[in-house]
Amino acid sequence: MKITERIVLKLAVLVVITLAIAFWPSSGKSNERKDGKDMSKEERLPGSTLKIEEAIPRAEIIVVGVLVNGGSPEPLAPGQAYYTNVQIKVVKALKGAVVGEIVTSFNVQTLPKEKAEMPPESGKEYIFFIKKDNAAQFHILKVIASTPDNIKKVRPIP
Repeated sequence: MKITERIVLKLAVLVVITLAIAFWPSSGKSNERKDGKDMSKEERLPGSTLKIEEAIPRAEIIVVGVLVNGGSPEPLAPGQAYYTNVQIKVVKALKGAVVGEIVTSFNVQTLPKEKAEMPPESGKEYIFFIKKDNAAQFHILKVIASTPDNIKKVRPIP
């Protein structure tokens, strides 16, 4: 076997191991937060490490919307996936003036296992914190469940 074939084989094995670690069912301890509480699936959505209080001023647009199409994942840096062509049907704008549908993108942290995030599910309603990049394209900073409590956190009632 040539040296290049061995290198390619070793890289393929490394990719398989990395994916297995990223998506292997957890024992429960890997979802434990620093305060000792268990992280729920909702807390592990894209942008889970960004606090709501930090996401609000960074986002130019915040909407309640239904994820129509979760997009297609592409590899980014090791331990991350980049989803493109993500379609959101806007239900209600909480910040910014947006109606109809938005086509956007988001990143999902897959490694390390303790910080691994799950992509949002198509057909479900979420609160999306969105920023425009330099090319005037949208990019999701954070996703949280669309609940009355979360809506109040984003836009408190005066």
